[in-house]
Amino acid sequence: MQAYGRFIVGLLRIIALQRTNIVIHKRVPILLFIDEFQNFISSDIEKALTQLRKYGLHLVLANQYV
Repeated sequence: MQAYGRFIVGLLRIIALQRTNIVIHKRVPILLFIDEFQNFISSDIEKALTQLRKYGLHLVLANQYV
């Protein structure tokens, strides 16, 4: 299941990065909700957290632990 989740996150990252030629106000937001996100931590998630908001990818992360 983790590999599948990482695959989906990777695809959404690629899609978001391909939208650079679309004017910012015309980009449809991509909303990604990840439950138990600690199971999907990878370099893709780290990059998404740090740089993909400007491309219209928004993350909502849920975790049971503090």
